[in-house]
Amino acid sequence: MAEATAKLIAQGDFSLVKHCEHKDCVLWFYDKTKAHKRRWCSMKVCGNRHKVMKFRKKLATS
Repeated sequence: MAEATAKLIAQGDFSLVKHCEHKDCVLWFYDKTKAHKRRWCSMKVCGNRHKVMKFRKKLATS
């Protein structure tokens, strides 16, 4: 972890360090995607939670 942090400080682009958009998540990540549009720390965890929440809200209003 210390080595990765040192490498980020020395060579990284801090504009690509982002906070996960899930309201309950406290994690930050380095967005290495081509378009730099990543929103979640993990699509399997936070991205899925967001999609399920959105789906349930849609069902409740229908």
